[in-house]
Amino acid sequence: MKKRRKILALAVTIVMCLALLAACGPTEGGVQTPAPPPAPPSPPPAPGTAPGGDTAIERPPEDVVNFADHIDILMDNNMLGVVSTLVPGSTGSPARWTFMLIYDRLVENLGGRGFEPGLATEWSTTDYQTWRFTLREGVTFHNGDPFTAQDVVDTVFLAQEANTGVAIQAWRSVDRVNVINPHTIEIVLRNVNVEFLFDISATGGSILNRRAITANEEEGPWIGTGAFSVSGFATNDYVMFARNDNYWGEPPHTASLRLRFVPEIGARAIMLENGETQLIMTGGLGPVDADRLAADPNFNILPVMQNGPFLIGFNMNDPIAGDLNFRKAVAHALYLPDVALAAFGSGGVAPTDGAYWGYHMEFRHPNLPLREFDQAKAREYLEASIWNGEEIEIAVTLATVADGLVMVQHQLGQVGIPVTINRMDTSAFGAYATYADNQSQLVAHSATMELNASSIRPHLMPGGALNRASYNNPSVTGLLEAAGTMTDANARRAAYIEVQEIVHEEIPFFAFIYREFMAAAVPGIGGITFSTNMTHDLRYIFWDLDE
Repeated sequence: MKKRRKILALAVTIVMCLALLAACGPTEGGVQTPAPPPAPPSPPPAPGTAPGGDTAIERPPEDVVNFADHIDILMDNNMLGVVSTLVPGSTGSPARWTFMLIYDRLVENLGGRGFEPGLATEWSTTDYQTWRFTLREGVTFHNGDPFTAQDVVDTVFLAQEANTGVAIQAWRSVDRVNVINPHTIEIVLRNVNVEFLFDISATGGSILNRRAITANEEEGPWIGTGAFSVSGFATNDYVMFARNDNYWGEPPHTASLRLRFVPEIGARAIMLENGETQLIMTGGLGPVDADRLAADPNFNILPVMQNGPFLIGFNMNDPIAGDLNFRKAVAHALYLPDVALAAFGSGGVAPTDGAYWGYHMEFRHPNLPLREFDQAKAREYLEASIWNGEEIEIAVTLATVADGLVMVQHQLGQVGIPVTINRMDTSAFGAYATYADNQSQLVAHSATMELNASSIRPHLMPGGALNRASYNNPSVTGLLEAAGTMTDANARRAAYIEVQEIVHEEIPFFAFIYREFMAAAVPGIGGITFSTNMTHDLRYIFWDLDE
């Protein structure tokens, strides 16, 4: 019976979603009132907001739980060379989990169900171009500096000066920040942007401490106002976190966390079984280990369907990969169910349509056909392309995706295309496959997509952090820029539908796997909010030692 209660605590999706909906408060005149603490009406989500997709793990009352002081967490992707929202490559899941722990944002996204106060307690706009925010008082950074309006000004400056990383995606549209007083700001955008709250509620919208960054370029970016501070960091290995006892919000239950990378897939499950770790995060389990742990009553398993697909991107600046006939040949040569099975076992999900879009994302095109597996057609397109027998390189970082690429390698070989798989760590991959400087012909990686359609911009806009194909189509750029100015949901939908149709025809990227991720934990682990965009919130994780 006790085991049943633990499983129910993990699978409390519907209950927690309803609770979050109820917490949003009444809606009057299309304006949603955010959750307590009380606040005046805040602007609604951008028209056409997608349905929610987050899953929360229930947290028991404080006075009945024997909380552990420390939790060890394993991940499938190594950390960056630095912890910062300002650097290229800061898009991987572990980086986003870290940013959620150490930083705060002006507003927090409730998984497509609206927004709640963060470092801003109130906000308003009348035209979606000029936004007024009242900032929370009594907040301090980890270094003791008080949080004020100047920190928002500094964050925007740092993001736009760096012009890379996830920060620029949040603050790119800002023209200026007017300081009304130390706790009131007016943000004026270059154009109308109905998606602005989505932009700044993502991890790229995290508020930074400019003084700390100026003093120490390596460790200064660690300084935030978040529930945890960075207490130790080893490049491409681990991050240690210590609870921020001066946190303005609800205090975390756990004194310290370690988020670490173990490259061997099978070793992670063994470490969990041996008591060396308490949690393997989503993506950290191979298919065989996931099935074994799911059948073991001593562990709790929670599946989370990823929103963004794993994708194959073509280097549009490479003569061969930039040839549309070659890209069509690759698309028709692949039997994706076998690729998904090779990568993730029963957790791999092959696409059933041709949309390059998030699984739960708003305005997903319903009628784009999947390019069928047809080796004869693939050979016809090859014959029409400029490819002349050259070996093709695919760059990748995740081990499980690399396993799927072995099947891709086999299937492309069947139509005569020799393939080399170049697997590298996250930092090297981030530098190797960047916009306008992609050194590989094909890339395979996870696509970070939120529930809002505007999150496609980093994939398709020139200079986008996730535009590893170096794709630059002025028509698509214009549609994406225009969509952010459209207050009419039908007009926005039409713009994003057209974007998908163009991308489907040109194939700079295509989705080749979706995945149902499995998190595995020892009994008593809870307090996590799992998100379909893989930006999981670990701030209130706990380990009940009495379970």
